[in-house]
Amino acid sequence: MTSDGKNLFIADSEGSSIRSMPFDPRGEVKTVIGTAHLNGARLFTFGDIDGQGENALLQHALGVAWHEGKIYVADTYNNKIKVVDAETGETKTLVGTGEAGDSDAVPTFDEPAGISYADGKLYVADTNNHLIRVVDIE
Repeated sequence: MTSDGKNLFIADSEGSSIRSMPFDPRGEVKTVIGTAHLNGARLFTFGDIDGQGENALLQHALGVAWHEGKIYVADTYNNKIKVVDAETGETKTLVGTGEAGDSDAVPTFDEPAGISYADGKLYVADTNNHLIRVVDIE
């Protein structure tokens, strides 16, 4: 979970979605990206597609970090870090090839899970590599 001060952003791993929950109790929970628009089979509707809102697909995202209008997502089973525009839902791969690995030369991950932001960098818990990886977002 992460926050922009108005909303709490949550990785809904079983729905392969990112949700926005306002701190105002009268506000509405919204899906930033993911499969909430589907009537059924959300658990089994996943993939690796960059794009806009409900057209973008993740696979079992576990962690999120927010910075300056962007939500950084540990897209766990896709072995990627994705960046989502919090307003538009536009989603694109930031780093990761989709293949499991531990390379820094061509950044690869093996089920990244936790993610946090500090001082221009993302700190990623690269679960199956037993590493904390650092990604400079510049």
